[in-house]
Amino acid sequence: MSTRLVTATVTLTALIGVPFSFGQGPPDSPSWRLLRASEPEQIAAVNSALDKGLPPEQYGIVSLLFLNKGSLVLPLVEQKIEQVLKSATPRDQFTVKNVDPARFVHIAASAIAETGDEQALREIAKLIELDGKQFGPLIGKALDNSKDYAQSHNPFAVAYTGLAIGDPAVEQRIAAWAELRLTVDPAERTRAEAAARPFGGRLAPSPVETMERAWADAMLDHHGGVPSEAQWISDPLASRLSASLAAINSQ
Repeated sequence: MSTRLVTATVTLTALIGVPFSFGQGPPDSPSWRLLRASEPEQIAAVNSALDKGLPPEQYGIVSLLFLNKGSLVLPLVEQKIEQVLKSATPRDQFTVKNVDPARFVHIAASAIAETGDEQALREIAKLIELDGKQFGPLIGKALDNSKDYAQSHNPFAVAYTGLAIGDPAVEQRIAAWAELRLTVDPAERTRAEAAARPFGGRLAPSPVETMERAWADAMLDHHGGVPSEAQWISDPLASRLSASLAAINSQ
């Protein structure tokens, strides 16, 4: 079972509160059969699960589609969330009448963020238009999750694709996420230095240093090599960061 499936299993199990199978089982299990099914069959299965409130047993069946057919599935989830939020009678939007609409919205939106890719950012952008306070934090969660789910496994690579969407609300939150992930916590650094002192003072790479390297790699990919001065000045992420943080990769 891959890291992305294990991580998603733990996270969504915590959200829903009931353990379930996340794409596990033999190749003839329902989730794997659905992954091999036709697109109309996949759409029907996802819509059915959403209409039932995305209960654990249904999510266990459609889970592989979330991670492997995001461009197909995530817009369906976002549309269902919108349908529920805009309805004067939210419970009537489900075929199972004991569904808690607020809980469904939380679980479904979190499931979008769990995929951690560009499509997730695009769908979250639509949700932010409805309620920035409720759904805005999902941008950072999607970028953090991209370490496990995105094809590149580099959250900054996903951040660049998110900046290309051209949505100011998304851009602002991506920049805020990057500032946070690239900012050194002095207290944390002091503790790390104290712990390393008995071992010759050699420090393991800090989370910030790991993020700095990830950003450098993403920037190289984004520009096709070491950016020129002009590219650096106009870089979609560096240009949105504070001067001290932006200087990290210019050296």
